[in-house]
Amino acid sequence: MDMTVECIFAKLAYLLGKKEYSMDQVQNMMKTNLRGELTDNSAREVDKFSMKNNKMIMAINNYMKSSRSAELGTISSTV
Repeated sequence: MDMTVECIFAKLAYLLGKKEYSMDQVQNMMKTNLRGELTDNSAREVDKFSMKNNKMIMAINNYMKSSRSAELGTISSTV
C-alpha cells in the first residue's frame, strides 16, 4: 500500500493501544483507510488518465505550456 513508514508505526501503535481489537481486527484495520492515510483506489480509477476525458490532453498541454487552441487540437489528435 502507500502509507509512509512513520504512518505505519503511528497507526499500528494506535490500533494496538485499543485493547478491544483482536489481532485479526488490527490486521484488517491496517488495510482500511481510517483518516486518509491510504489512497482510495476506487477514486484513483475514476481520476486515471484516459481518452474518455480530457485530463490527459490538458496535462500534456499544460506541460508543454501551450496556449493556442490549434496546438491543443494537434496534441489531442496525436494522442
